[in-house]
Amino acid sequence: GGRADLVAQTKLEITQLPRYVPASMSEEELSRLVDEAIKETNAQSIKDMGRLTGVIMKKSAGRADGNLVRLALTKRFS
Repeated sequence: GGRADLVAQTKLEITQLPRYVPASMSEEELSRLVDEAIKETNAQSIKDMGRLTGVIMKKSAGRADGNLVRLALTKRFS
């Protein structure tokens, strides 16, 4: 046993992690970004997903999860 030093270091790292990881985006924020991206790009269908994803990811500044963006766009165009 006796690895209290590693336990203490890990606990410290866990408490400091939120400083370095951006907060995730709420569903409402993502929906707003989807709407904005569709308007900006004049997207008409799911065929525009790649272009829309790029716009949304850039606007979200790393806060949007790519899979959630894909799901939101799929839902919007279905």
